[in-house]
Amino acid sequence: LKFKISLKSFYQVNYQQMIKLYKTVESKANLNQEMNVLDLYSGIGTISLFLASKCKSVTGVEVVKQAVDNALENIKINNIKNAEYILDDARNPLDKYIKGKDLVIVDPPRKGLNEKLINTLIDSNVDNIVYVSCNPATLARDLSMFKNDYDFSSITPVDMFPMTTHVECVVGMQRKDNK
Repeated sequence: LKFKISLKSFYQVNYQQMIKLYKTVESKANLNQEMNVLDLYSGIGTISLFLASKCKSVTGVEVVKQAVDNALENIKINNIKNAEYILDDARNPLDKYIKGKDLVIVDPPRKGLNEKLINTLIDSNVDNIVYVSCNPATLARDLSMFKNDYDFSSITPVDMFPMTTHVECVVGMQRKDNK
């Protein structure tokens, strides 16, 4: 895939580890061609476009206009037909985007998810969530709010910047009542 990136957009700069990170997301997503995926905090679309060929559709939601503009261009650059990107804030009600989705991917900034979004996800009855986090402390806080409704298959760290304290963690979450 090729990506256009503006100055205000986020991009994982360690390419080799980025591929490992996205393959980890893919492995926890358990995708098939019938699945509709929602990517919250989608940025320029790197995760969802990486997964697009493995599912029915991907929808990205991002608050940074330049990133959404880049994501829309990245769809064209890569000739991807089953992706769309929407300019919106994950702190707003997202029920309209979650409805009908089989998987939600969240990759929030260091501050993690807000309580309102966590409750929206829990109330939506979405079966599968993949949480990508760059802050183990806010990840632990957020997972404590999901623990009554979701099982966590595993937490996989991906060392994005070797010999530093920075690590991304990927968590696959499955709704408990679907067991």
